[in-house]
Amino acid sequence: MPARAILTGFCLAVTVLFAVMLVEMMIPIGKKADFSLICSEYLSKMEYLNGLPETEKQQLRQKLEAAGFRGIVIAGTASAPKGSMLTLSVQVTCSRQDVVGLFIRNARETRMCYEKSTVARKIYN
Repeated sequence: MPARAILTGFCLAVTVLFAVMLVEMMIPIGKKADFSLICSEYLSKMEYLNGLPETEKQQLRQKLEAAGFRGIVIAGTASAPKGSMLTLSVQVTCSRQDVVGLFIRNARETRMCYEKSTVARKIYN
């Protein structure tokens, strides 16, 4: 009977560990989705404003820092005439803790990049 309780406890611990690892594998996907959403919002602003002014660049940096990203590098077309290409390139670093074994966590740095281009045009509402 004690062997059965030990085996049940072990199976329960392994199941919980497996569930935690699955949930933690989804965290980077969510962070990448947040990052892409923020950057695509500013790419739309660039399209409307015909470039990325310094004030918008600082707001983008602040928004990314508030979302938990570090090591932010932003490169974007400052101003462009209508009909020309606008490019937004953003690189960030995100740190997280991974489960590598039973009760063992390891720090990991993840680098994310966003690079898209669009055409500057006049938008009518």
